[in-house]
Amino acid sequence: MSNAIRLTAPAAVPTAIDKPTGLPVRRGVRPGLPFVYVVYPRAWEYVEDFGFLPCLRKIIAKPGCNGVGSDGRLSKPLASVQERGGAVVMPEDARLGEYQYYVRAYDTQRGGKWFVDFCQTATVLPTNEIIWGMTTPTAWDEFRAHIRDSGIVPPILAEVYEALVLSDKRKLDRLADKVHGNPRIQAKYDALEKKIANMEKTWNAARDEMIAKTKPKAIKAKKVKVMK
Repeated sequence: MSNAIRLTAPAAVPTAIDKPTGLPVRRGVRPGLPFVYVVYPRAWEYVEDFGFLPCLRKIIAKPGCNGVGSDGRLSKPLASVQERGGAVVMPEDARLGEYQYYVRAYDTQRGGKWFVDFCQTATVLPTNEIIWGMTTPTAWDEFRAHIRDSGIVPPILAEVYEALVLSDKRKLDRLADKVHGNPRIQAKYDALEKKIANMEKTWNAARDEMIAKTKPKAIKAKKVKVMK
């Protein structure tokens, strides 16, 4: 009869559990679709430290909605935007520089894509909830400032600027009627008053710069030698 064999060192075997990668898609949640940004002439706002910035609106490539083709093409809705005076910020526009192809995507656990802005971050919790964030607090405003300064969209109109200032001045008047020694409302009043002053300062500086660029330069008369 053969001798018994006693084993005392079992080999470690990793647990065969698949670790999910990509973003989870919870029930009732639809991943982001491809999109393109557009800007309408009235869509501007003032942001401290950045000046007047265009407000970007998404045209989402959802088949069958708002003129989007069944294949997701945005030709018709973008043409409609331009007919109404809007400007289209095409992702492939070379003037975007580092922001070119601003439409990015994360993989999902279902094998598809979740389309997002270039600066969007995603934190997945153990509950499969997603907390969205940004790469830096000012990334979005820096992006909009670049669009403004690159000539992709027309500059803000004087009439739009005046409408923005008038709207804030009306808000200021309403706050003035409510102050009555209330420190919280007084703080709002002071902040809005400062914003209006900065708006006017920014606008005047830009206007003066434009005038200086377009002002014709004086042409010096050439000296003519007289032959004796």
